Amino acid sequence: QQQQFPQQTTAGSSPQTNIEQSSTSKTIPLRGYHRLMVKSMTTSLQIPHMVYTDEIHMDQLTHTRNTLRPLANAQYSIRKLTYMPFFVKAASLALKEFPMVNSTIDVEDMTMTFHDSHDIGVAVDTERGLAVPVV
Repeated sequence: QQQQFPQQTTAGSSPQTNIEQSSTSKTIPLRGYHRLMVKSMTTSLQIPHMVYTDEIHMDQLTHTRNTLRPLANAQYSIRKLTYMPFFVKAASLALKEFPMVNSTIDVEDMTMTFHDSHDIGVAVDTERGLAVPVV
């Protein structure tokens, strides 16, 4: 069974060659935007990750967001105020309160470095693929 993929064109590039998928695998080179995305995501895998889950009451945050919606729309033309900015701010404050979470370990020197600043990346699905702007 063969599947024909449509030609894709990105700004500043020529159309990509049609790729046929069959019972044999085919490898193609990654270029441009997709190459940068893979490099960035691969690099991020070298950073230790942690997951924490908890239950919270969202009543006050929901009230605050609903109160700020008209202001965000009037002053900044933000039509849809989501919870994401509040979660990013909460994560930033947590990194300041718990500096060990914002540290790196050098296993060769057996030292831990506590960082004064931090960056938070939020994955965004775009027409050109996944992008991770750093806030």
